[in-house]
Amino acid sequence: MRMIGVKGILVLVVTTFLWTITLAGGGQPKPDVDVTCVFMESCILPCSHEGGIKEDMLWMKANMLIVIEYNYTRTSKDLPVSQQYINRTSLFEDQISKGNASLLLTGVDVQDEGKYTCAIRIGYGYLHQKINLKVEAPVGEVDIEQVGNRIICSSERIYPEPEITWSTSPSSNVTFNTTVQKTDQQLYNISSSLVLSDSVSGLVYSCNVSTRTNWRNATFCPPPCRNKAADVSCSVVGVLLIVAAAAAAAAA
Repeated sequence: MRMIGVKGILVLVVTTFLWTITLAGGGQPKPDVDVTCVFMESCILPCSHEGGIKEDMLWMKANMLIVIEYNYTRTSKDLPVSQQYINRTSLFEDQISKGNASLLLTGVDVQDEGKYTCAIRIGYGYLHQKINLKVEAPVGEVDIEQVGNRIICSSERIYPEPEITWSTSPSSNVTFNTTVQKTDQQLYNISSSLVLSDSVSGLVYSCNVSTRTNWRNATFCPPPCRNKAADVSCSVVGVLLIVAAAAAAAAA
């Protein structure tokens, strides 16, 4: 690993400071743009200038981390990048002169979430665009099973923090306990359980795991309703419900 000397560190600090001052007094900012990126996938943060880009440009995170920098006399590979983004960011360099300053971020991580600034040098000032990046690890498989006199519903590796809700058919009051654990990658595992009712039989239990943007559902029907017909009606998941709704809308 190449070591950066004290002189290099000072140059980086001074450069960042100058960028900060210039950004504060630069061109009129564009409206913020919200972008949602999927965990561990690639994502494009958009930024452009209709007049083309003929000088320098820079991508920074809100805490002043340099994500990537472009200088028309050097390639972006020659310029300093914060450790978090090494080998994970790139520009569409063959399109920069045409005004495309978008950033390609690969292997999106939860720690990438936050506000980014794209700064394009225009004469003596900088035109800047702010991007609010949100990370999402969608709800995947939802497991539901009976263990003793309890029904347990669980799902893993979700972001942001999910929640679980229960319902029954026919409708009845249920009490459940939910636990949420955070993984080393800042994702969430969630599990919830309820005690089977002794007074009411034939209930179909439905568990819904959701975040701010997506959800999945699983249902469970304990004995004695376990028969071929009940298996079909009790195996519905959230994805199938979405497909059915879309088909109904198309037929309307």
